[in-house]
Amino acid sequence: MSGDDLITKIREERRKELCYEGQRWFDLRRYGMPSIQHKWEGKIYTLTKNDPSYVLPIPPNVLQRNLLLEQNPFGPERVGVSITN
Repeated sequence: MSGDDLITKIREERRKELCYEGQRWFDLRRYGMPSIQHKWEGKIYTLTKNDPSYVLPIPPNVLQRNLLLEQNPFGPERVGVSITN
């Protein structure tokens, strides 16, 4: 096995081996932010390729600790979401 087949196999194994360890999001970003779909409670949610939602906002408490940081301009505004440390 070599080339694209090998890369696909490695990615599949990584997905299985690191399941529930919080690495999937970072892997998807590393792989070029592909389009993904999830079905939840009868609805289908789609994150399109290179969607701004792939970019996470910097938590407010981090911005308060370091006044030199600026909020990520590409991240969508999260309304009603509380990010705590």
